[in-house]
Amino acid sequence: MTVDTSDTSSTCVSGGEQQLRHRQQQHSASTSPPSIREEHHFEYGVEGESSPGHPCKPQSLAETIRCEVRELKLIAHAHLPEWLKDNDYLHENHRPPIPCVVTCFKSVFSLHSETVNIWTHLIGSLIIVGICFWWFLFRPSHAPYSWQKILVFLAFFVSAVACMTFSWLYHTLYCHSVQMSRLFSKLDYSGISILILGSFVPWLYYGFYCHHTQMLFYISTMILLSVGCIIVSLWDRFSSPIYRPLRTGTFIALGCSGVVPFLHSVVENGLEHTKFPYIITVALLYIAGALIYACRVPERFVPGKLDIWGHSHQIFHVLVVVAAIVHYNGIITMADDRLELGECQA
Repeated sequence: MTVDTSDTSSTCVSGGEQQLRHRQQQHSASTSPPSIREEHHFEYGVEGESSPGHPCKPQSLAETIRCEVRELKLIAHAHLPEWLKDNDYLHENHRPPIPCVVTCFKSVFSLHSETVNIWTHLIGSLIIVGICFWWFLFRPSHAPYSWQKILVFLAFFVSAVACMTFSWLYHTLYCHSVQMSRLFSKLDYSGISILILGSFVPWLYYGFYCHHTQMLFYISTMILLSVGCIIVSLWDRFSSPIYRPLRTGTFIALGCSGVVPFLHSVVENGLEHTKFPYIITVALLYIAGALIYACRVPERFVPGKLDIWGHSHQIFHVLVVVAAIVHYNGIITMADDRLELGECQA
């Protein structure tokens, strides 16, 4: 269903722009068909009385944003240009191409097919930032963390915030242009590899705390594998819908590469020391999210019914946020255990 605003009588623009538009409309009135305005992808307006000499002048930034997002015209998937088409099972409520960065950001406050995708990772990134500050302020004072321990925790915090920030920026700006879509899709996919790497660093650090050679080997291996995934993500066609299974398989394979150090850690330290329940929970959340995303479930069973709420990409985003929080609790538990055990015996 398209949101039609062709009957609005004024626009949220400056007085000079309003007068210029009015003169252009008068000049072309005799030659333009009445339906010409309906062909525009989007236009802006406000309710209330106004005239060309008295344009709409919102009194605050909030009013300006409400004015513009109210008049954003959404279109059907079938009417999108090819570079904006991604999920065939979402039929309506898509943003048209919006060649203005400011307007793209203002569309964050309107309801469309990307709204929940944007806000799940925007809020998720803020949650991780809050957890990071809480950790710095309230970590145990009786046993100060060394700079190495602080770095490994920062690796997780920074990677999680980077992944979610790249994600919500992509979902905000990809409708701007082909070039913007390609740029931020590469950042989005690279962010997933960064999150996987950043999640492994503290776990490998504490899992092989007394085995420095193995620790450095596994961390170095994960860095190389993650860089390889990032390089693949920079391929232009990687973001194409037809490569959705390849994307999913690539990231699942990167995450599953942790099975080898996990088994090694079990042999060296025992199952309990690996915090097995946390590791399994995080793995299942990430894999479930990736498979839901790849299979486009549940919208494939009810096409056109989940355009705004409840489609696969939104579920994937929520599971990523939950997995990151669970992972944080797991590495905090490993760090607390390490404090109780003390330093390694010579």
